[in-house]
Amino acid sequence: MKLRSEFIFAGLVATTSLMLVAALVRHATSDTPLVGTYELERPERDDLPPAPTLNEISLLDSIWVAGLPFPEKMTEDQKCLAEALYFEARGETVRGQIAVAEVILNRVDHSTFPDSVCDVIYQGSKNKNACQFSYACDGLPEEYSEAGAYERAQRVAAFLLEHGAWGFTNGAIYYHAHSVSPSWAKKMKPLANIGNHLFLGPDDPPSEESEG
Repeated sequence: MKLRSEFIFAGLVATTSLMLVAALVRHATSDTPLVGTYELERPERDDLPPAPTLNEISLLDSIWVAGLPFPEKMTEDQKCLAEALYFEARGETVRGQIAVAEVILNRVDHSTFPDSVCDVIYQGSKNKNACQFSYACDGLPEEYSEAGAYERAQRVAAFLLEHGAWGFTNGAIYYHAHSVSPSWAKKMKPLANIGNHLFLGPDDPPSEESEG
């Protein structure tokens, strides 16, 4: 009798687990479309758009990333962007990783920066204290100790280089972590506040009309 009760209990647990997984999948597919149509809510445009409340990678983020095609053969720009996402933003949500990638892509399109992803990332790396991204000048080999995080970065990088920036950062070409207050940021205009980073752009000089 005891064995039968344990069998019934195990069956109930298995059934409940399957129902929970089915509910999560239904939620992901109905509320959060997958590849190509994933709707990350963009912050309202303001002097400083509000930051997302999530501080960790959510289940829906993971489901969406898993649905992205894995690049079988990566281009050099894809490799460089994935590398930057891994070392600069692997602890961020998908929105946070896209935001960091957007800064790099925005720089590629900006006249004052190099015109390729790899050149943007490694700009100044040959000069002491001139690196744009700290990991590029730390003198350490680029080792990917977190395989899952690196695969995620590769998928996101390949997707963004194919489909382009999403505009989460409102054109930002700079960013820094909330844990630091660099002096150069005082001359910049805050454009977005996403995850653990503040995204900025050059502060526009006053126009002749406004100088009145």
